[in-house]
Amino acid sequence: MDVPLRTWAEIDLDALRHNLAVFVTAAPPPTCIIGVVKADAYGHGAVAVARCLRAARVETLAVATLEEAIELRDAGIRIPILVMGGYYGPRREGLEEIVARDLTPVVYDAGQIERLATLARFEGYGRVGVHLKVDTGMGRLGAGQEEYAAVLEALARYPEPLGAGSIALFVLLLLAGVYLFYLMSMIFLIPVFWLQSRTGIREVFWSLERLGLRPHGIYRGWMRRLLVSLLPFALLCSYPLEALFGADPLRVALHTAAVIGGATLLTAWMWRRGLRSYSSASS
Repeated sequence: MDVPLRTWAEIDLDALRHNLAVFVTAAPPPTCIIGVVKADAYGHGAVAVARCLRAARVETLAVATLEEAIELRDAGIRIPILVMGGYYGPRREGLEEIVARDLTPVVYDAGQIERLATLARFEGYGRVGVHLKVDTGMGRLGAGQEEYAAVLEALARYPEPLGAGSIALFVLLLLAGVYLFYLMSMIFLIPVFWLQSRTGIREVFWSLERLGLRPHGIYRGWMRRLLVSLLPFALLCSYPLEALFGADPLRVALHTAAVIGGATLLTAWMWRRGLRSYSSASS
């Protein structure tokens, strides 16, 4: 005889979307929210939950095993998937699946990094993203304190290859920086027409010499934006390098264009005003 089911589970995707919206509101940008859908999304249905999260603009998913990641890829989920288990099978085929299906493995020892790099180079895949897993003292999966140096050294041996777009943006920003440097030089020199002083001329040139000692670091976040906005020729030592290390090309290019446009208008205005002052003084 058929026995009716006494318990069941209702999966409310609207509730999931609401809960996600609460997290997104509470998390300050640019926090990345990773949707963990391991163990069949904790019994809620991995594919359905993954599609819901993807539609809600979640950028990355995470699973425990390679098989779970393959299930999502076979279902058409194309956003980045982090495979957190750290074990991808006893043979090379597991790593091949990781690379071929564009999955992100966790790495925690130098040997894993060497094998991934060798496979990617042999198969011609180019760039392979990894997630460094560190054991911070709980004794779980991850690189221990005595292994940090070896793992970081292995990662440093395989830097991300530069694409044509990154190189082109680097050259463009470098040229923009040179152009902007001369604009700022003009802005510093134009007050000479107002001051009408040889001493002033010398001081301006010495000031430019001192300002030539520019910082070599890459400024991050609000500090970089403030520096580039207030001292635009800092573009020479900030944005070109950032272009090589994965910055959003459109955002960087638009900010560069805005800074150059503003500096050009300021220089033209100061030049015209300086010429009028110089003509008045000469007459």
